[in-house]
Amino acid sequence: MSLLFFVTLFKPEQNPFLLSCLFINYLSTDFKILAVAIIECKKENVFLTDNVFDQAINYCDIVGGDYIIVTNGIEIEMAAYDEKTDSYIVLNEILQYREMLNQEYSLPEVPKENFERFSITELENQEKIEEYSEMGTWIFGQDTPPWIRTFAVNFCQVMLDDKHTLPLKECKNFDVIKDIGRQYMDYGNAGGGHYNGIYRSFLVRDRFGETQIVSISIFGTTSDSNDEKRGSYTSLVLVIDRFKTSHNSLQYNVDRFAKQNGNTIVFTHNGQISSFKSSYVIEKVKKVSDRLSVFENSILLGKVDTGELLYLDNAMFADFTYNMIEYALLTQEGIPAGRWNLSVSLMDTDI
Repeated sequence: MSLLFFVTLFKPEQNPFLLSCLFINYLSTDFKILAVAIIECKKENVFLTDNVFDQAINYCDIVGGDYIIVTNGIEIEMAAYDEKTDSYIVLNEILQYREMLNQEYSLPEVPKENFERFSITELENQEKIEEYSEMGTWIFGQDTPPWIRTFAVNFCQVMLDDKHTLPLKECKNFDVIKDIGRQYMDYGNAGGGHYNGIYRSFLVRDRFGETQIVSISIFGTTSDSNDEKRGSYTSLVLVIDRFKTSHNSLQYNVDRFAKQNGNTIVFTHNGQISSFKSSYVIEKVKKVSDRLSVFENSILLGKVDTGELLYLDNAMFADFTYNMIEYALLTQEGIPAGRWNLSVSLMDTDI
């Protein structure tokens, strides 16, 4: 005989919007209680991203369950643990309780991805990259000039390209420990918007010895983003995760700050980061960084050659990536712990 129980793992009064439940199989013959599945429930405006699945998987591993179910009240997905791959695989259906107990399901075949990069000629075809951008999350803004649109799609495909990884590197202020690869994530901002899409994530150790994850992506903003009056532009987004908390460290307005010099794009910044004064950030870069330089009150973040396809293991583009990681880490230093917030940042800035 088996009985079904639901166990709330979080007290609703502590967080009424975060709820995890547990299917328990109670076997009366030998009085064993076995975990069957974890159900992770989110608010309607929370996307079912990789970090939501990871959260449910962590709970399921703790209690020894075989299934996870994640839902935001609109969408619902279920995954089963596969011993052969030591991973959870998303199912094509939501199993009934009896089906879970009897393992009455078949794992779907995961298709092999054949990711093809655009050629330089294709990247310069504005009609083609416009169509590509509109297939999913916007890659560039509607008011973004053509040369930045070409860069944005080139950059986006760099982050999707798992054949090339960022070389591990020991720097003065941080170490790149691992190129984690692509992750489907959602990060909010203080204006209530979302930067939801594919990020490239890197495991790093900062200059204080703390391990963090820095994720990078590129998005086109809407014309009313954060109630700004800057039109629809392209934003490089860098997010830092401290495993339990996260925030948008930098939302870099490419249209405003990037400059074209032939096939080279030069990236500078004025140091304006949310409530921090520009002078504070600039002085900190001067004092601490050996990768970033300051010229006429502008911080040089790096250069990229757009006359060729970009790759993470290309020396110039790798240096640019290291520089952006360092800038994100330096600008988030000194933020009080209370200003960090899970998924939604109180320190984000679209500048």
